[in-house]
Amino acid sequence: MAAAIRAGFLETAQGPWLTLLAQHVFNVARREATFATGELLFTNTGGGIYAFNADEVRALWADEGKAYTNAEPFTLNPAESKLVAIRAVEVGAASSAPPGAITSLETFILGVAVTNPEAVVGSDAETDDELRTACRNKLAALSVRGPRDAYAFAVREARRPDGSAVDINRQQVSPSSSTGVVTVYLASPSGAPSSTDIEYVAASIEAIARPDSVTVVVLPAVEVPLTRTLTVWAKRTSGVSANDIRAAVESALVSEIRAYPIGGIPKPPSTQGYLYGDFISGVVKSAHVSIYDVDGVGGDVALGPGEVATLATTITVRIVEVS
Repeated sequence: MAAAIRAGFLETAQGPWLTLLAQHVFNVARREATFATGELLFTNTGGGIYAFNADEVRALWADEGKAYTNAEPFTLNPAESKLVAIRAVEVGAASSAPPGAITSLETFILGVAVTNPEAVVGSDAETDDELRTACRNKLAALSVRGPRDAYAFAVREARRPDGSAVDINRQQVSPSSSTGVVTVYLASPSGAPSSTDIEYVAASIEAIARPDSVTVVVLPAVEVPLTRTLTVWAKRTSGVSANDIRAAVESALVSEIRAYPIGGIPKPPSTQGYLYGDFISGVVKSAHVSIYDVDGVGGDVALGPGEVATLATTITVRIVEVS
C-alpha cells in the first residue's frame, strides 16, 4: 500500500511503479538495457585473405565468459591491422569490457590476433533517477521556445526504424548563439556514436525540440582516449587476489567514464572542462577497501566542447604484506 501511494508522485515513485507513472502520466517509456559496443583490432600475421559479413565472427573475453560479434562486414588482407565495430552478444553493462580484455576468437581465423584498444561499454536499463529526469525534460519539450532540456529529451527519445533506442547516453548543447545555430554534440557509452544513430537523433530534434528560425547542427563527440598505465597498490587481504582487485578497478573506471560529461567538468568561473586526475584516483581507490594508493594517474585532461573521454588504460596491481 505504501508503494502504491508513493507511485502517485514523480519524486517518490520507485521501480515498476515509477515505470507506470512515467508511461501513463508523462508518456515516457523507461529505456531498456543496451548491448556493449566498441571496436576490436584485428591483426593478420599470416598470408590469408578473409572476408566476413556482419555477425559472422565471435570474439571472447575469456576471463568473464563474454562474447562479442562484428557489427559490420569487413575484409582483412595479409599483414593488415583493422579496427572493426563490435557488439556484445549479451545485453547490459555486465558485458562492458576494459581495454585489452577481449583477446581470443571463438571463430577460428588462422594467423589472426585480436584485442580491444579501448573499453567496450554497454548500459543497464534506465535508473529511477534517470527516468525522473526524462519526465522533467518531457515537460520542457512542450515549450514552443525550445529550452535546453527539450533538446535533451529529443535526444533521449530518438528511435531507430525497428523501434529500439539509439545507443546515445550523453549530449552537450551549445550554451548560446548570436547566429540562430544550436550545436548538439552526442556520445555513446563507449565514445563516439554511429553516424546512423546521429541521423535518428537529428530527426527527433527536428520533430520535438527545434523552434522556428533556429538551425540545429548535430555532431558526434570527438574521442579523447585516457591512455594511462596505472599501478594500483593494495594491502594483502585474505581471499582477494590481484586479479580480483584489477577487475574491480576496471569495472569502476568503465562505469564512471561511460557517463562522464561531454566537454568535461569546469571549475567556475572558468568554462574549461577537465577529466580530473583526482577523480580517476578517487574512482580507483573506491573500487576496493584494500587499495591505499595509485601511481600513473597523471595530470588533468582538458576536454574542449564536443570532446569526450574514453578509457584506454593499462592496470597493474601490486599486493603488499602489511604487518
